[in-house]
Amino acid sequence: MSARLPVSVVDAAESHRELLAALMQLYLHDLSAVEGWDVDDRGSFGDDDLDGCWTDPRRHPFVIRV
Repeated sequence: MSARLPVSVVDAAESHRELLAALMQLYLHDLSAVEGWDVDDRGSFGDDDLDGCWTDPRRHPFVIRV
């Protein structure tokens, strides 16, 4: 029998930016093996993809917790 895990989905506020930036690094790291991406001089894949998440009407970030 499988256990049911609680799942919550919330609108990501700008206060979640640090969390989203950290999670995005893990995501980009996993994809880097396939895409051939490398880190910059700071050891980061960058986080400029988060720019506009709260100002561009076509984008809407969420935090999903399991």
